Amino acid sequence: MKLKYGVILLDAKKLIVRIYERDSLEWKLSSYKFIHLQKSTPVKAVEAIVKIFSSNYAEHIIDWKVVALHTRKKVVNQVSTATGLIIERLTQSRQEDIICKGMLLELL
Repeated sequence: MKLKYGVILLDAKKLIVRIYERDSLEWKLSSYKFIHLQKSTPVKAVEAIVKIFSSNYAEHIIDWKVVALHTRKKVVNQVSTATGLIIERLTQSRQEDIICKGMLLELL
């Protein structure tokens, strides 16, 4: 059975959703969605996230990881409060860590 995991990247003017399937051997990108936000306001971001969670392709997700990049702390906090999601604000060192881990997984 393939397990599904979701990643949401909240950026200043966009929301990126990636859903991965994992079996015993590999991770595979099963869905990608790009949502352009005119402005990174809490209302726009919350509306987009609610739309994602109510969609068919987001069903049966075991876990979600939500991160924010180039997004004001106030906006991140408001979106987190409104959705109940824990949102990690990415620092430069955390971005580097994630990139290196991703590259390492590709080598395996």
